Amino acid sequence: LVLTKPAIFVFLFSFNREENYFYTGSSNVPNFPEFVAVGYVDDVQMVYYDSNTKEAEPKQDWMSKVTEDDPRYWEGQSQGLLENCQMCVYINML
Repeated sequence: LVLTKPAIFVFLFSFNREENYFYTGSSNVPNFPEFVAVGYVDDVQMVYYDSNTKEAEPKQDWMSKVTEDDPRYWEGQSQGLLENCQMCVYINML
């Protein structure tokens, strides 16, 4: 399936009451990333990812401190968020 008109898809995944992820996929939308993922804990944004930067980034100081012992943590987060975004858009196109 190929989309020729602009389209945006939004998905919400709740792992539990405290942790939620919003995934946005777009096609043919000028100046907007193809994929965006935003993670929240207790309604506070903790992580952001988009397909333009291709890097997950912490949005809270405590998130940086929690992961500083594992320098590869953000590489894994980036890959996982990209895969989740792609899956959401694919499922929506079915």
